[in-house]
Amino acid sequence: MQHHSKIPVGTTVFGGAHLLEVYERKAHHFANYDVLLVDSQGSELVQLRHWTIFKIATVEERAQVTD
Repeated sequence: MQHHSKIPVGTTVFGGAHLLEVYERKAHHFANYDVLLVDSQGSELVQLRHWTIFKIATVEERAQVTD
């Protein structure tokens, strides 16, 4: 995470992301993003890398995984 400037209380923040990678591990489905947060004037506030599990494996799917 890289902070570009302080964010005063009450600032309206907008975010955008670029999808970098989608993959499966141990039956879970993941996505990695580069995210940029800007204020209402378009000034960069924060840049970060974010990952999320967008599909959690069921118990049955996890049972089929071999480590």
